[in-house]
Amino acid sequence: MKRKFTIISIALCIISLFFISYTFANINDIKNAAGDTVNTVRNVIGGTENAVEGAANSAAGAIKNGTNTIEHGTENIVNNTKNRLNEMKNDTADGMMRTNNGGTNSYTATRTSTNNNLFGLSSSTWTWIILAIATIGIIALVMFYTRQNNTTSIYKDKDNK
Repeated sequence: MKRKFTIISIALCIISLFFISYTFANINDIKNAAGDTVNTVRNVIGGTENAVEGAANSAAGAIKNGTNTIEHGTENIVNNTKNRLNEMKNDTADGMMRTNNGGTNSYTATRTSTNNNLFGLSSSTWTWIILAIATIGIIALVMFYTRQNNTTSIYKDKDNK
């Protein structure tokens, strides 16, 4: 009997859930909870968006700062190089205008070589001799390869048939 009573009680409770329209939850509480959930999700997404935007801005700022540093460093190198070259140009010009005695506008060039030819031939003559030998060598190589190509026979299988 106890068993029947328990089964009937459970069945009536389940059936009453479908036929009774009264609910224990308050509609306003459900709306407030849903609104709070939506706001929480919005805040989480907004926080994530702000974090990503902040990270991107920080990365962009770091890259921009790095580029500016490189740009200024390059400008400094170029300016320093230009200044040093101008100093060298001025020093060279000043040095050319002075002699060992300290006088100005008295620069003269003298040869330091006492023998300026080899076997009695000047340097321009030796240049022409070297060019002539190189030309003869090139012509000889071209003729050698041309004759070798003319005398070489190419064997073809179809010639034997």
